[in-house]
Amino acid sequence: MPKNYVILCYDDLMIFPIKALMSPYPGGIVYCPGEPQFFGGGVEGGEGPLTTLQRELDEESAHTFRLNGYVNQPVFRGSYPTRKGRVECCFYYSVDWTFLDRWPDLREWQQLPYACREMCFVATVLRSDFDRVMFPGINTPPPWTIFEVLTRVARQQAPRWARDQIRPFSSDEFDRSLTFQAFICFVNSWLTETLPGWPLPPRPLVPREDVSIVSRRLATASSRLICHQRIPSGVS
Repeated sequence: MPKNYVILCYDDLMIFPIKALMSPYPGGIVYCPGEPQFFGGGVEGGEGPLTTLQRELDEESAHTFRLNGYVNQPVFRGSYPTRKGRVECCFYYSVDWTFLDRWPDLREWQQLPYACREMCFVATVLRSDFDRVMFPGINTPPPWTIFEVLTRVARQQAPRWARDQIRPFSSDEFDRSLTFQAFICFVNSWLTETLPGWPLPPRPLVPREDVSIVSRRLATASSRLICHQRIPSGVS
């Protein structure tokens, strides 16, 4: 069964989920718990990539985002062995998505269906968040710093109940994963503006009062968003 994954972004912003520490499914196993992920999963019932990604994003973002389209050239491809053969994985990105609502609070999250509780939080990272880990004369961050940037920002944004689930250090499982390799490929291509389909659209400019509303909904530091004066499209 092939698997498809997607990350949401604009030219200066990327959005990614954090895997919950515990599986919501009875007896379920969690891979890379408390660590950054792409949205996505296995193809079901003859789905095309877009249908799979739309379903998975809706579930794993707890209905906070909707996928309208994606860039159909993978940022990264990989596979891993199973008893039934190798599983092919494709990692994509999208600039065609809509923000629908805030991340649920703990009580709301606990009442969601199993599929909507695989992730404990959705975080927003800006290009400028990588500035502090860049070396002079090098325009991509060292691979080991990518996890540090993603989890540091996620812990700053997450409510306490979700923050306590975010690992401060990567596991060996994550370091060996296709997900980590995909993050390296995406972040490096994003920062160097070499993603397929570049240039990416900027976030549309909006009034300051609208920014403060959205920053609260995204649980993103309001000062960072207000400074940029821009937010994702589709916000009502």
